[in-house]
Amino acid sequence: MNTKTIISRVAITIILCTCGFFLYNYSYLIRSFIFRSSSETKKFSSSVFNKESVQEALYQVQDLELGISIVDLGLVRNVEIKEDKSVEVTIIFTAPFCPYADFMIAAIKKNIRKIEKIKDVKVEVDLQEIWQPAMMTVKGRAELEGLIR
Repeated sequence: MNTKTIISRVAITIILCTCGFFLYNYSYLIRSFIFRSSSETKKFSSSVFNKESVQEALYQVQDLELGISIVDLGLVRNVEIKEDKSVEVTIIFTAPFCPYADFMIAAIKKNIRKIEKIKDVKVEVDLQEIWQPAMMTVKGRAELEGLIR
């Protein structure tokens, strides 16, 4: 075997091990997010359709890795309620290629649809804006500091 072949085999092995490590370690988070029992989740439903009820629904969505509300992390950038009773939410992620983007978007839609009279929910991801810790609320910072300590 020549050196290039050995290097390429080592590189492939490292990549496969890294992927396996990622899937093994994060599969628990993904499963727990999707299959939460009703006793673990806060019940949310509202018969009132306004910006406050949408914000409350968004507070129930948590970042999968940190377990902090996406509102407290500052990931929700805009909430717009249309006249046709649809909602548009603009969000950003803490990382450009967030591996949980689809799960978080699905959770946002699911929670907002619990509000009665909602016709449609549209979630837009702003890829131009970069998340910064300064975007977090005071509560979000306190929760993050509690995780670090």
